Amino acid sequence: MGERLGSWRQQFDQRHRLQHNLVTQQQALQALKEEQAARSRKLTAQSALVDAAALAKTASASAQQSAQAAQDQRLAGQTPAGLRALWQAEQGHLNRWQQLEALAKQRRELATQQATLAADVQHGNAKIGTQTAAVSALREEYKTVKEQVADKQKLLDQERRIQSLDAHRLALQPGEACPLCGAVEHPAIDAYQALDVSATAATLKLKQDALEKLKTQGEIASAALAASNARQTERLNSQEKAAQHISQWQTVWTASISLVKTTPALTVDDWHSAEHLAGGQQTVAQALVQLANDLQAAETGEQTIQRAQAAANQSAQALQAAQGQLALMRQAAEDSQVRQTTLVQTGQTNQEELATVEASLQTTLAEAGYALPADPKPWLQERDGEWQHWQQTQRQLQALAQAITRQQAQCDATQTEASSWAQRWTDLQARADQPAMASPAHKEVAADELPAALAACTHDIAILTQTIAALTGRHAQAEAALAQQRAALLDAEGAWHTALNASPFADAPAFEVALLPEPERQRLSALKDSLNAAQQRANALLQAARDKQTQLEVQALTPLAAEEIVEQMEALEAQRSALSEQIGAQRALLTSDAQHRQNQQALFAQISEQTGEADIWQRLDGLIGSARGDKFRKFAQGLTLDHLLHLANRHLARLHGRYLLRRKSTGELELDIVDAWQGDVTRDTRTLSGGEGFLVSLALALALSDLVSNKTSIDSLFLDEGFGSLDGDTLEIALTALDSLNASGKMIGIISHVEALKERIPAQIRVEKGGGIGHSRLVV
Repeated sequence: MGERLGSWRQQFDQRHRLQHNLVTQQQALQALKEEQAARSRKLTAQSALVDAAALAKTASASAQQSAQAAQDQRLAGQTPAGLRALWQAEQGHLNRWQQLEALAKQRRELATQQATLAADVQHGNAKIGTQTAAVSALREEYKTVKEQVADKQKLLDQERRIQSLDAHRLALQPGEACPLCGAVEHPAIDAYQALDVSATAATLKLKQDALEKLKTQGEIASAALAASNARQTERLNSQEKAAQHISQWQTVWTASISLVKTTPALTVDDWHSAEHLAGGQQTVAQALVQLANDLQAAETGEQTIQRAQAAANQSAQALQAAQGQLALMRQAAEDSQVRQTTLVQTGQTNQEELATVEASLQTTLAEAGYALPADPKPWLQERDGEWQHWQQTQRQLQALAQAITRQQAQCDATQTEASSWAQRWTDLQARADQPAMASPAHKEVAADELPAALAACTHDIAILTQTIAALTGRHAQAEAALAQQRAALLDAEGAWHTALNASPFADAPAFEVALLPEPERQRLSALKDSLNAAQQRANALLQAARDKQTQLEVQALTPLAAEEIVEQMEALEAQRSALSEQIGAQRALLTSDAQHRQNQQALFAQISEQTGEADIWQRLDGLIGSARGDKFRKFAQGLTLDHLLHLANRHLARLHGRYLLRRKSTGELELDIVDAWQGDVTRDTRTLSGGEGFLVSLALALALSDLVSNKTSIDSLFLDEGFGSLDGDTLEIALTALDSLNASGKMIGIISHVEALKERIPAQIRVEKGGGIGHSRLVV
């Protein structure tokens, strides 16, 4: 029954598992059918998306072809790059025409200036002639009046001397000798008395006033003549510069007209014809406008083509993605169909196995006298209880049989030992009744050995007495044990018969028939040992797992419960499946993209070429900067500043070899000072002292005059103050530099109140305070 019970349990478990599998498969099959229905609806929708994407792709391709055809018709065999090159060339042509017009305008202005200067020079010459004649006349008149003033002054002096001798003349008497000359006649006394000194002085005053007036008029005329000469010199210099400018202009004009291609060709005298130049410029401007319109239309067409291309690519990608998704969905539908077929086949197989298991159960249960139970669990528990009771009874019977066998063996041994002791007892008694015969070692003993023999016999008697006593006790114990064993045997036989009567066995032979063979018992015993060992290992693993679980629970790696973790795992598995589908779709897109790229290598080559050209314009745009030209203006200003610093450092080296000007490393239009006396350390310009700042400013001013001297002649340089902050040595350095500049032909003007400058500057214009408030005068 034990073997059948295990087989029944396995069959019931297999039956339950098959039934559970059938239910699970039915549920999975139902869910799969619902999933297939939903997927079928998605397939229908995706097919509609694919059709819509195909229509969009066709429309995009048609729009792209239309845009390309319109662009081809618009370009008429040219390319946008060619049109841009033509536009740039025409732009340069227009710039050259504009330059020609500006040069012609400049030449006309120079001609007008030259004519004006010629008229001014002629008028100046006439004026200078008139002023020269006037100055000569004034000088002659001044000379005459000056002589008259001298004569009148001499006459006045004489009259005053004569008048001063009136007292002496009054002392003269007629006929008396003159104390001065000794004459006795004095004829001029009356004439001397008639002299009028005031009239002579008045006449002299009038002549002196006339002379002063002539002097003033002469100075004014001389100043006017000097001014006219200076202006005439300026006119002549301007006339010479105008001639030089005309010569330079002629060179530029000749070079410029050679660059302009027109019919008929321009000549060196076409600068007179402003209408002709304006007409040529207008023609080029109209052509440039037409090219600009064509270029803008071409660029607009290119942008339209690019947008159409982008739309076509987007439509193609959308179509490809939709097709890929549709293929994935179809593949998923096929996989679902395969799973459905597999589930149906598995269900049929499980149904057949369930029928086979139920038939086998019914057969084996019918052989054992049982019917197929509705609920196998309590039925198996009842059979298991019966089997355990039978096993316990069998164990008790086996124990009793073994006990009976042991008791029987002990009884036999005890009886044998009792018989042996009884025989020995009989022999001892017989020996006691026949002393002579009981001493097998009896022999004649000498008289001197009698005490020893007596002692030996006494010892033997004692030993024998002890042996008899021990044997008597053991005999008694054996009989008592025998009685106990017989009683136990009777009890065991009674219990065995009782157990046999209570067992399902009819009699002892039936029990012996039910006993397992020795090999089978040994096999089951080995199986039991192996199962016990496996159970111990399983218990050890279970205990280790529980310990690990306890450790993990103590660590509290997550606050979630096991059910929540299972739900998260299921959600992550669903997410992984969705991502796998997306990866499949993206792989399909990548494969299609790689194929398209392979098919569009020529387009990629064209894109690469246009990218190189665009990089050039991009770099130019980066150099120019914003639309207002800030960056390019700063770049150009930086070049000018570098040139200015180069010139300033040359002057600064002469003024003071300690400092050097340099632009800041930030790239801005700011300056730093390099101090050579402190290891070429860089200093801010605000750290300079007053004298050092003056020298640096002076070097920059001189450099600025050098910088613009190639276009404009700067012959004068005026310095307003700044010398008061200089020490003696620095002032000497600055004045030495200014002297060298003055010696080179530049006029240096210094406005300062420093007294030390008066000793170094011979030509001075001093401003002196006048008598009244707010009045001053210039002293040269």
